[in-house]
Amino acid sequence: MIIQGKGFVESESGSDMPRCRFGTPANYVIVEADILSYTRMACRTPEGVAATKPVSWPADVPFSLALVSDSFEPWTQTSHKFRFYQQPAITRIEPEKVTVGLIS
Repeated sequence: MIIQGKGFVESESGSDMPRCRFGTPANYVIVEADILSYTRMACRTPEGVAATKPVSWPADVPFSLALVSDSFEPWTQTSHKFRFYQQPAITRIEPEKVTVGLIS
């Protein structure tokens, strides 16, 4: 996921790593962010954010950022959501067999 804004700078000490939070305060996953430029940063979307299966797919979860401080507070307060889709499952392949190459 690419986040666009302004003022993304890497900490000189390296201790203030920006992070992204996917989910609600009661059920969330936090991942580190990579500063790409002054206006862009990236977060790798985590697997298994929705620990409980949603009633329907796709599932929208709240998304927020923490840019500095040891405790990564405060998290941004926005209405932004990240949409997760159910992973596809293969139930059938047709034809079941294929012949590859020449048969002698």
